[in-house]
Amino acid sequence: MQRNGVGVSPWLGYALTECRITFLNPEPLRRFGQTDARVAWSLARQIACVCYEVIDTLGANAFGTIDQRVSRHLLELAVRQPEGLVVMADQHELAPVGGLGPRGGGALAAIRS
Repeated sequence: MQRNGVGVSPWLGYALTECRITFLNPEPLRRFGQTDARVAWSLARQIACVCYEVIDTLGANAFGTIDQRVSRHLLELAVRQPEGLVVMADQHELAPVGGLGPRGGGALAAIRS
């Protein structure tokens, strides 16, 4: 399978699942946050959690070693099976997905062994 001259993983379709989208009108939430301290505190806690997740992800992707980045990527792709966590792809499919290029393939081989 080709798209824009680049091979596409056969597992790509499994990333899409049925979902429901909910749109939230921010104006009532803003009003509640300004008038109810409990709502304001809940929003502040949630924003802090999201901020720490973003910092953690960016830090790991920008400054992590290749082994750390590959390991993190494998954990994100893994699905739980009776025998444990399993990634349904080979190292040639995984290296470009993680943005690691040819260096990622060597790291994957080292992790596999």
